[in-house]
This record gives sequence, structure tokens and C-alpha cells, in this order.
Amino acid sequence: MHGPRPALTFTLLLAAAALVMAGGAVLARRVEEVRVPVDRSLLREASAVLQAELARLDFLFLGHLRTCADQAQIEGREAQVRRSCEALFGPESVSIFSEKGASLFRTEVSGPAGVPPRPELTTKGARAASMFGFAIPKETVFDTPAAEGWLLRQNRDWIAWWRRGDKTKVTVILIRRTAVLGAVRSGLNAAQPVAWAPVRAAGGLDRLEGPGGVVLAGVEKPPAREPDFIIPLTCRLGDWQIVSWDRRAERVVMDPLILTVSGTMAAGLVLLGAMAAAGQRRALREVTAR
Repeated sequence: MHGPRPALTFTLLLAAAALVMAGGAVLARRVEEVRVPVDRSLLREASAVLQAELARLDFLFLGHLRTCADQAQIEGREAQVRRSCEALFGPESVSIFSEKGASLFRTEVSGPAGVPPRPELTTKGARAASMFGFAIPKETVFDTPAAEGWLLRQNRDWIAWWRRGDKTKVTVILIRRTAVLGAVRSGLNAAQPVAWAPVRAAGGLDRLEGPGGVVLAGVEKPPAREPDFIIPLTCRLGDWQIVSWDRRAERVVMDPLILTVSGTMAAGLVLLGAMAAAGQRRALREVTAR
């Protein structure tokens, strides 16, 4: 008949403690993504260059619109107005309204295939009478201190720019927004290679986007998550932006609570094993002494 084996008892409980510690380590282990900081000074420099180009294009476009509006205010210059507008991307019609709502002048720049909406002077927030009309709020163009400004429709396919020559009449130029965006994009494409070259050389996860998220430069397939950094490029003619993503690295972390619990349980098993083995040795000595 075999008696108790203190060494075997201690070994078994020690092995159980080791299993508890190993299981705790497995449960406590967690792999998480960490952001790798990126120096974006080159992006800021590129955005400054591109923003300056947008401001230049906006200034030039606005100057041409003012020329067209001033020519329209002079009687007998319809042909000059048409030529001035045809030299621009976007203007489709020029109209002049009196303060009483009468249409004093109107000329269309586009051909039959691109007939623009018809501007209509409205009051008190009313809509245009025709579904093909473009509402020109009288309160905006006649009753404000500003001498010129922009009007947007909800779908933004068409925009209007107005200029008040005097207190009795206002010139309204209707503009096809897509044509303007195409011209602005061409202007940015001319400035983009120089501005974007240092960014491209840095090899970051960066890109330049135009209206509608059109990619103009940078990474074609970015990470499937929201950008970590955005620089908007403001322009009344459209929305451009520079977006950037941080790189990610994996880091292994251990949950301290799970490690503490598993370590305590393992220590308890070792202590229990030592106590059980000691008790068995004492019992064996008593049996031998008899």
C-alpha cells in the first residue's frame, strides 16, 4: 500500500499554478494600434501655396465679373458684355433689375443646349414663380449695405453674383458652378506639382481633394478610416482640402488586473502545495515513529 507522496503533491499543485499563470498571461495579452506621430510642416507649406493660388483665382474671377457688370450698366454694350462673359468659364446670363422689379436688360451667353435658369426678383423669401427660375431676393440685393455678393441655390448647380451699380438697379450674373470648378481645378493643377512635390517626396499618407472628394494628388488608396488631419482650403467657388492619415503600429500590452488575479491564484496554489506537502511529511514521520 502506497502512502502519501509529498513531492508529487507539491509538483502537481506547482504545475497547476504554472498553468494558471500561463492562462492569465494569454488572457491579459492584448494587441492594440497606436498612432505614430507625423511631422506635417510640409503639408502646411503646401496648403499655404495652394490657398494663395485659390485666392488669386478668386480675385481674378471676381474682377472679370465686375467688368461684365459695369459694362452691362452702360446702354448699348450688349455685344461687349457677351464677349466679356464668353471669355470666362461659368457665366451663362447677365440681367439687370430695377428696384421696382422690372427687367431692364438680359442677355444669354450659352447656346440652346445650355439654357440657364431665368433670374426672378422676389420679395419676402418667396420662391421663383417658375420651376426653372432662380430667385433673387430683393431684400438682399437692394436693402443691404453691401454693394455686391453671392447667391446660392440648394443644389448648388447654379450660383449667382450680383452687383448694385446705384440705388435703383442691380446686375445679376448667373454662373454654371461646374464650369467654374473645372477652371479652378485647372488653375490648381498648374500650381500643384510644385506645391505637392515635397509632400510626395516625404511619402506620407496624404492627399489633395477637390469638391466631391475628387483626388487631385496623393495616395489613391488611403486607410479605411477617417483622416487624422484636415486642412480646408477655403474658396467661395468650391471646397478643397488636404487630408492626412497617421501611420499605425501594433503594441502588445498586458492587462494588469488579469495578471494580478492570475498571479494571486498561482501563488495560492503554490502555498497550498507547500502546506499539503508539509502535512504529508509530518504524517509520514508520525506513522514511522509508531
